[in-house]
Amino acid sequence: MIAIKVENLTKIYKLYNQPQDRMKESLHPFRKKYHRDFYALQDVSFEVQIGQTVGIIGKNGSGKSTLLKIITGLLTPSAGSIIVNGRVSSLLELGAGFNPDFAGIENIYLNGTIMGYSREEMDTRLDNILAFADIGDFVYQPVKTYSSGMFVRLAFAVAINVDPDILIVDEALSVGDITFQKKCMEKIDQFRESGKTIIFCSHDMHTISALCSKALWINDGKIIEYGNASSVIASYLNWMSESNLKLNTVKMEDMVHYIRNSEIVEILNVDSYDNFGKKKKIFLSGENILFNINYKALTEIINPIYSVILFKIENNKRIPIGITKTLYSNIKNTGIIKDEYDIGFTFVDNQLNSGRYILGFSVWDKSHRISYANNITCEFDIKSMNIVFGPTEEQCCFFPDVQWLIENI
Repeated sequence: MIAIKVENLTKIYKLYNQPQDRMKESLHPFRKKYHRDFYALQDVSFEVQIGQTVGIIGKNGSGKSTLLKIITGLLTPSAGSIIVNGRVSSLLELGAGFNPDFAGIENIYLNGTIMGYSREEMDTRLDNILAFADIGDFVYQPVKTYSSGMFVRLAFAVAINVDPDILIVDEALSVGDITFQKKCMEKIDQFRESGKTIIFCSHDMHTISALCSKALWINDGKIIEYGNASSVIASYLNWMSESNLKLNTVKMEDMVHYIRNSEIVEILNVDSYDNFGKKKKIFLSGENILFNINYKALTEIINPIYSVILFKIENNKRIPIGITKTLYSNIKNTGIIKDEYDIGFTFVDNQLNSGRYILGFSVWDKSHRISYANNITCEFDIKSMNIVFGPTEEQCCFFPDVQWLIENI
């Protein structure tokens, strides 16, 4: 059975160069046009079956949030139709659905009313909401006084305790601390196992691949691909890497030890070693691979997160097969950094087939959610007598067993 059916959905915004142009257009006797049309969504069609968990992926500004707001009824489409079967609970960007002047407790009942619950029905859910949010007496204070973390705690607690048929989450969990994010993901897993329909929008490919059976990739308001989550993620990551390389006019044959720096991050050196500290570029499957990246932060980076992506080269094409971040390993490298650093990480007992691989490394500013470098850093080879892991264009995996070592030089 269908939970959500979207057909030929289009959303157009009128963009004006200056505020008074809107008034000029409305009063002009000959209906002169002062705006230009911006298609946030264009002819989007897809279906979500009851009980499916679908990830929405795409770069910033691609139309993901607009699509989710239309599904939840916060926006009206310019054209097309949408059918939603079941009660929807959503956690969109901070502030959506909450009155900032109301206390947290008042917003709980307000959201319950919007969902169609009586005050008596919300009374029965209140204890669970308060226990999950765990914000203490702040629940009696206006939400405009909340930190972003407190706000998302309350918003998520309300969203998952009103017994929805469809749960929609749009990136809001990224502002919570790691412990609360884990708590939320466990609850989402319970929802999924109980047969609820979930739409999960995120830039975190690991979470999407672990949580979702299907993924929808949207770009510039149009659906690029919709299908098996691993396949769509692989296509998206490969497209992202190709886009970054085109910006720097890098050829495949020039990528042996290519480093792209930014005005913020300068990567000085990348080396790979075996378990005995011997520098080399060829490894056996099952062997530990130690990488050391020496980089310099030219200006301040707040709460840095380090991420690694692994590509396999097949038929002169890069296939993304692995991605991980320090965030996934609960590495707490908070604070402000500015200086030279060594980042060490080990792929423990690598389970890779014979072939050539490329390592990518990025530095993220957690507070501002900015990537300061997305680099193809070095190549290495794997030799294997047996087929251990066979990445294809339909596969994208996560390397959970990575050990990190971060040192300020």
